[in-house]
Amino acid sequence: MRELVEQWRGMAGRLALRHSEELLDELLRRYQEPQRVFHRLTHLQQVLRGLRWAQGPDWLQLAAWFHDAVYRPGQPWNERRSAALARRRLSGAGLPESGIERIAAAVLSTTGHCSAGVDADLLLDADLSVLGSTTDAYATYRTQLAEEYRCLPVSIYRHGRKAFLRGMLARQSIFRSRGFRLRYEAKARANLAMELRQLERGD
Repeated sequence: MRELVEQWRGMAGRLALRHSEELLDELLRRYQEPQRVFHRLTHLQQVLRGLRWAQGPDWLQLAAWFHDAVYRPGQPWNERRSAALARRRLSGAGLPESGIERIAAAVLSTTGHCSAGVDADLLLDADLSVLGSTTDAYATYRTQLAEEYRCLPVSIYRHGRKAFLRGMLARQSIFRSRGFRLRYEAKARANLAMELRQLERGD
């Protein structure tokens, strides 16, 4: 928690955000909601660490704070409502309208991980960096994600998960930026392929 708070305050100071402490409190509360198992503060922290490692700009780090701010497992409107929240909460924070729209567009780009012309590749890569984590960390991610989707029948969850895995493996590159590709691509493909094999066997 301390790392997140310090990161936020540094970023907020550089961006001269107004009411930044109130906004920080709200976002921290949101990422600790009871329906979250994977998409909580630890995931946010990993995304922000990835952005800092890649030297992502402050506006993109702010987008990362909002990218899962609204989250209900399996709902198609999570990103859209998160982007809308960013627009509302940042409208009185002293940022120019163009900057707010850029942040909202970056949040929306995490829908299906399609940047659609938005300069948000580093955010998308940082969001997916868990796919290239160690075998043990990837196993924890799988367990947490399945727990988050416990409201769905197991057969439906597995069908959707296999579709996601096949889609990722079919990409020419999972990661968009060179740095993330070099650091995570090979391990991510190994993790995804392993999980797909296990799901196809019914493990």
